[in-house]
Amino acid sequence: MSKAIVHFAVGATVMTVVLAPFGRRVPFEKTLILLSGCWGLVPDAYKIAPARAAWTEAVHESATANAFWFHRALDVVDSNDSTAFAALAVGVWLAATVAVESGRYLVAARRSAGGAPETRAE
Repeated sequence: MSKAIVHFAVGATVMTVVLAPFGRRVPFEKTLILLSGCWGLVPDAYKIAPARAAWTEAVHESATANAFWFHRALDVVDSNDSTAFAALAVGVWLAATVAVESGRYLVAARRSAGGAPETRAE
């Protein structure tokens, strides 16, 4: 069973990469990334919301949990609750964020140098 930060980081990484081609044209981009990370945590809700414990625990233990950014698969892969695996997941999220932001900066700089208008929605 993976640490919660692993599930959050995987969800946030997926959304960061999915939104990358759209540049800054997606409104509330950072909010979508945050919500995507939270989406990966839904099967663990039984730990903090006892009112729905039976349903969410049943989802957590089934393959359906993979709809929440591969939640069950991550739990199986990281069955020892490894801190190193958690650090790796956060590191991948950080690297994806840096790569996407750097790429956007370079594209914007190239457009500015060439005189082409930027596509950034304000």
